[in-house]
Amino acid sequence: MSARRYRTLLGVLLLIVPAGCHRAESERRDEAAEAATLLLAGAVAAVPFLGGEFLPDFRESNFVVFMAGKPDSSLRESVRIGTRVAHRLREVPGVVSVAQQIGRADLSEDTWGPNISEIWIVIDDRADYHGVLRGIRGSLEEVPGHVFQVKQFLRERMDEVLTGTTADIVVRIVGPELEVLRLQAGRIAESIEDVPGVEDLRAGQQVDVPQIRVELRPRDAAAYGFSVGRLHQDVETLLRGTRVGQVYEEDRVIDVILRGSPAVRSNPAILGELLVDSPTNEKIPLRAVAAIDLVDAPNAINRELAGS
Repeated sequence: MSARRYRTLLGVLLLIVPAGCHRAESERRDEAAEAATLLLAGAVAAVPFLGGEFLPDFRESNFVVFMAGKPDSSLRESVRIGTRVAHRLREVPGVVSVAQQIGRADLSEDTWGPNISEIWIVIDDRADYHGVLRGIRGSLEEVPGHVFQVKQFLRERMDEVLTGTTADIVVRIVGPELEVLRLQAGRIAESIEDVPGVEDLRAGQQVDVPQIRVELRPRDAAAYGFSVGRLHQDVETLLRGTRVGQVYEEDRVIDVILRGSPAVRSNPAILGELLVDSPTNEKIPLRAVAAIDLVDAPNAINRELAGS
């Protein structure tokens, strides 16, 4: 083969081979696009058959029962009802153990009152899961005056992180008038209680409870030489308490709180007769510089992204 023919053949091959590579690459791209389109269409078609829950329904053997009584329930009453509920739950076939937690630890994130407690239940792994759950719910329905919520332990903790409460779905009502919010909450609860699948429905427990209101009168306080700010701090120390020190006992740190005795803090008449030292060394009854009344006020006010 002459050099001229060799160069001509080489030029033809250089033109044919890249064209063939481009055609093969183009065909592969078309096949990939078709496959991706088929996968996308299959995923869209499967959407109606998927579940509507963000979290799967775990099959745990540990349950948490959220028990809420009347806001004015005492710790002794919660212990009494909790003992009764625990006895009934132990009679459910498949329940291994029952324990109750009432109150809260120091610096706890659960700012609950003594009317709210948690009951922990452990069931047998070999028992009928759904049958035991129905037995637990049926046993709790027979306890009057309390609202219960039964959840798996892990699910309850996840829901609390996601929603801020122990419920799967939370309907929040926002507004300035507390009485209107309570009325609307009751109406919403009544309208959705018969919806299929709704269980353990409860509205937020907010009621008016008797509270002592101390309202300082600036003019009267100034007449006796009082500083309103200082007098307010003294009254707050008397009613709510002020930390004045700490006591160390082994590995525990115990705060020392200074405040008035329960008899003084719970009786407006006695509180009004309490003598306050004025800057002029006079003994002035608190009622002379403040209006002291027993009023009805909300037991708790919940705010978004804040405590109660």
